[in-house]
Amino acid sequence: MARTGDTLPNISASNNRARRATFGTSWAGRYKNPKETLQQTSKAKTHRIKLKIPYWPILLCPWLSYAAGFVLNAIVMAFNGGQMPTLWPGGCTTFEVDMMHVCMTHASHLKFLADWIVIRDTGIASPGDFFIWAAQYTQDWLLYVWIALVVKDSNSKKT
Repeated sequence: MARTGDTLPNISASNNRARRATFGTSWAGRYKNPKETLQQTSKAKTHRIKLKIPYWPILLCPWLSYAAGFVLNAIVMAFNGGQMPTLWPGGCTTFEVDMMHVCMTHASHLKFLADWIVIRDTGIASPGDFFIWAAQYTQDWLLYVWIALVVKDSNSKKT
């Protein structure tokens, strides 16, 4: 603690200059161009990992097909109150009622996306169903093709 008779050390401009000369330049002097400094720090922080998956479209095709079928079916169901309109051969009297399907009427929306395609001995399908089936049938085969291509490329790099 300082007593009443003690004096504080002299802090003057010359004292500050001497301190700066000892410890280096001021903050503003260290960074001559602030834009350069910001660019250097931003470049250092944006390290991105570039993961290269060879032949990635082969892996993506079944997923895109499945997504397209799902979206088509979801759109027609959303426009029809959560139910899929179905054009049943023989009319609505022979239609088997369930919670998801309803008989297609003049009030149904987006009829071209609804269940209207008759498949013998199977039932009735929509265009979205064909996209989903295409994804299911090609997913395994395209995975095998992708594996074969990656193995072929890795073997050709070794030689």
